[in-house]
Amino acid sequence: MSKRLEKILKKKLKQQEDSMIDHQQVREAWISRCANLMATITDWLTPLHTQRLLEIQSETIPISEDQLGTYEVEALRIVFLQRDIIKFRPVARFIIGASGRVDVVAGGTHLVMLLTKESGEWVFARRNIQLRQFETWPFNKDTFDEFLSQFLEE
Repeated sequence: MSKRLEKILKKKLKQQEDSMIDHQQVREAWISRCANLMATITDWLTPLHTQRLLEIQSETIPISEDQLGTYEVEALRIVFLQRDIIKFRPVARFIIGASGRVDVVAGGTHLVMLLTKESGEWVFARRNIQLRQFETWPFNKDTFDEFLSQFLEE
């Protein structure tokens, strides 16, 4: 074979190896961001858990993405008074318009949490069909409390 072909293949192999390293770092960072989100939620809910008003169930779920392969990430299931359930399930790191997505499923309510590219912060998001876009609002202790209160009052 020609030296040119060998040189091209070695260059492509190096690019492929570099890409794999980058993807490992991205995957580990994403897994860590999800774990931190679940830890924050757990921390905020611990006082209610201590009073036996809710149960916090953690599980590890598999995710498969073309760029990152198959990996495991933490998800939460919150059970209020043994009947109302909210699930926080990471979906993917690579999505259009954000740096990651976690689905929040509560009864008939379906929200998403997006990891913003600009600030690297989590936000709640809901599709506005009339405007054909997502409405977003910050994820913090107050907005989380408001979300849970609305869910439980329904």
